[in-house]
Amino acid sequence: PHVDLCRVDHASGRRSTHTFILYLTSNDESGETSLLGDVSGEGRCQVLARVVPRRGSLLLFPHACPHEGNEVLDVPKIILRGE
Repeated sequence: PHVDLCRVDHASGRRSTHTFILYLTSNDESGETSLLGDVSGEGRCQVLARVVPRRGSLLLFPHACPHEGNEVLDVPKIILRGE
């Protein structure tokens, strides 16, 4: 589990605040993205949501939201990530 760091535009000083994941393939059996309540010393805590990769769907969440990608068994899992 992890949180994402922001990107900084050095010319303007603006910082990104959110991450997006665009799923380019569907994975029905595995590879979910889990959004977590927080990250504890043991690595994870409450799972707030599990997002199943569906081709064409977009997931948007704040950088500070802990998350993790679950194991992918149904390959390939192709995503586009941005801010």
